[in-house]
Amino acid sequence: MLRIAIVTGTRPGRLNDAVARWILDLARNRPDVHVSRIDVGAHGLPLPPMNAALRPGRDSCEHVRAWSRTVASFDGFVFVTPETVVSSSATLRSAIDLVADDWRDKAAGFVGYGAQGAARAVEDLRQALAGVGAATVAPPVSLTLVPQPWRRLSFVPNARHAPELHVLLERVVTWASALKSSRMALTATSGLALADIGKAPTSRADVKAETRALEHATAPIRKARNR
Repeated sequence: MLRIAIVTGTRPGRLNDAVARWILDLARNRPDVHVSRIDVGAHGLPLPPMNAALRPGRDSCEHVRAWSRTVASFDGFVFVTPETVVSSSATLRSAIDLVADDWRDKAAGFVGYGAQGAARAVEDLRQALAGVGAATVAPPVSLTLVPQPWRRLSFVPNARHAPELHVLLERVVTWASALKSSRMALTATSGLALADIGKAPTSRADVKAETRALEHATAPIRKARNR
């Protein structure tokens, strides 16, 4: 069974707790996936340094190693992000960069909330995840502050929000399933990961074998694109 995670940030007493619960309630109606929540703040990850060159690696401490194992155990993700000034939170971006390899060839969708539906924060996360090899799914679900779907820390969705979320979840599941099948097929036929294709010099025979393995492994992805 596919494993999908709802990923939330680190603000205490934040509204995305309510948004995450809404997503979980709808997603758990699907019998074909196991859905859990990942709270980045609960993992005790190191704060991102001002100098990117000083960023700790995946094996730098047990908190990061545990975070790596958590991310690696899921096939797809739905990120929940609030409206921000210019980008998503530095802590969430750091949580992606710390374990970059574990997002590779996984599906990721987005739910943003705020005055403009958190469009800038969603785009920032999309670029960060695309940069580490994740397959980002569109369109995001944009929850706006107008006309009053919010009351303190409770969230009352508009009528259009649930159908939009169902579409997003369907696309995340479709791509997560295709990418999982591709990872498994490619590993079984060639011992490679999708990201390893074309990296090392090979003989002509090896190139042909690699090409056949890649065509077989990526068939689920081509099918997902046509849905």
